[in-house]
Amino acid sequence: MEINTKPVRLKPETREVLAQVRDFPEATPLYGLSAEEADRILRFLYEPMLDGAALPLVVLNGLRWYCRELARVFRAKRGYPLAFQLELVLRKWVALGSESELLQQLLCSIWEQLVEGQERTAMTPSSPRGSDSASAGGPDPYADTPTGPG
Repeated sequence: MEINTKPVRLKPETREVLAQVRDFPEATPLYGLSAEEADRILRFLYEPMLDGAALPLVVLNGLRWYCRELARVFRAKRGYPLAFQLELVLRKWVALGSESELLQQLLCSIWEQLVEGQERTAMTPSSPRGSDSASAGGPDPYADTPTGPG
């Protein structure tokens, strides 16, 4: 298997997003969340973009894995380390053969939606900082909900 080791040429929009990430004064809404919760929120953002794409399933699955890796980075880092890690993830997926333009567009769209969602209101009922009772180990509001037939 041949790995693409050519440098990735970042679009101006991507460079601008990475600069915003470096200078962003707050943590993203995904920062500090569990892996499942961060993945669920990010899936809510990227699935509508991927659903309408006329791409082969193998390409769509690769893009989903890329977005999952973005979720992992967004929930664990902030500021300059976040921007550096996002660029590394982008370069990794380009080296693995994914289309650079598409990956950069996904990153830019996800970042814009995260920032827009943070400016409006919190994106989920639970606080990203873990201050409500459900994320602080309080009672599960869905504990009495049946999960199957019967």
